[in-house]
Amino acid sequence: MAVAALLDRTIEPAYSLMFLANRLLSVLLALATLVIVYALAREIRSRRAGVWAALVLLLTLPFSYYAKLSNVDVPYVFLFALSLVFYVRLLRNSLPADFYLFTLIGVLAVCVKDQAYGFYVLPGAWMGMRSIWSTLRRTPVPRGVPPLRVLMVMTAIAIVTFVIGQNVLFNPVGFREHVEFLRIGRVHYQMFPGTFAGQLQMLWTALIELGRTMSWPLALAGAFGVLAVVRRGPRELRWLLLPAVSFYLTCIGLVLYHYDRFFLGIIVVLAIITGVWIDEWMNGFRLRRALLAVAVVYALARVVSLDALLILDARYTAEQWLAVHVPAGRTIAGAGLTKYLPREEVVSWQPLEEDLGALGAYKPDYVVINVTHGTRDGDAARRDFYKHLMDGSAGYTRVAWFRTRLPFSPLNYEARFQALAEDPFSNLGKINPPIEVYARQR
Repeated sequence: MAVAALLDRTIEPAYSLMFLANRLLSVLLALATLVIVYALAREIRSRRAGVWAALVLLLTLPFSYYAKLSNVDVPYVFLFALSLVFYVRLLRNSLPADFYLFTLIGVLAVCVKDQAYGFYVLPGAWMGMRSIWSTLRRTPVPRGVPPLRVLMVMTAIAIVTFVIGQNVLFNPVGFREHVEFLRIGRVHYQMFPGTFAGQLQMLWTALIELGRTMSWPLALAGAFGVLAVVRRGPRELRWLLLPAVSFYLTCIGLVLYHYDRFFLGIIVVLAIITGVWIDEWMNGFRLRRALLAVAVVYALARVVSLDALLILDARYTAEQWLAVHVPAGRTIAGAGLTKYLPREEVVSWQPLEEDLGALGAYKPDYVVINVTHGTRDGDAARRDFYKHLMDGSAGYTRVAWFRTRLPFSPLNYEARFQALAEDPFSNLGKINPPIEVYARQR
């Protein structure tokens, strides 16, 4: 009974413990991912390249952010990075065990988060077609390609792991519903038209997103690193590009939308390439070292600023103001999603439907809104609610506005963290949103 109570998420202490455990798991797997990236870059070039590669990944905003959360982005990225260890090994030695472990861990990554499949489509297709071609022609398979017998075992491992990982046998209805949700979600979230022009537009926004995600100086270093790899190798780095290209073409290119966290796996690959390139580029040139130091300090300032904004979020400031300035006995209402507003357990407020009729019926003394959330598209009633509330025609006047601004932060100059409109490509803009408090006119 005690164990059952501990696992019952409806009980507050149990939920808090599980939430904390999930966050701790993300932190540990993020650290493990950094170790893997370091080890791969060190194995390919040098220890210093490994340090640079791990640093590039560490200074990536979404990686630093999601490493502290309880969702599945960091766990699946960890599994993808771990599969790259065996991918590099099979490119070098073509041992059957490396093929098997690459397959096993890759399918586990897909079971953790569906979109991970994109990393393995082109590598799997290449290995399969090249293996069958070599068998038909009775020629030796090249390095990195499994013999036909090994390919058959890889296929069996993939099928068995997927069936078990997705619980297909014991919950077929749930699996079908999951597949249907993915099919519907693709249409619901689509951002770009499925035309050639739409694909070009999406590619351009994806490149912009990579720059914002990695910081522009380190993203530029990554671009130079990719060019160097394409021109002269080494072979392992050149083949590391294949999973990254595969993900874009077979996942993002099909669903026609993306967010910054979608690129975490690609950035794992870019971090390794960038670390190797930096190690080679900085040798013997003091000016280059100075430029690199500036780039690292800038990227580090962005990551530290993000953590500071998480701690000093405007919602916390709004809570303090409400606790001090709202007289006892006055009613407070919060409009919009609860998670986007000050915490109910800190300042007692009642949820309010985003509708003028609901506002007129309840007539709270104070209304708290998240401005960024309020600018979302919605029906006419919702738009009228925010319009009339903000312009005073609903009978309310703004009495407080909160948004933390850090001195000397690079994020002060990035629209994602300063604009009032919601950023469609990232959840980072949900940190430190503008919070407004309106008081009823008397």
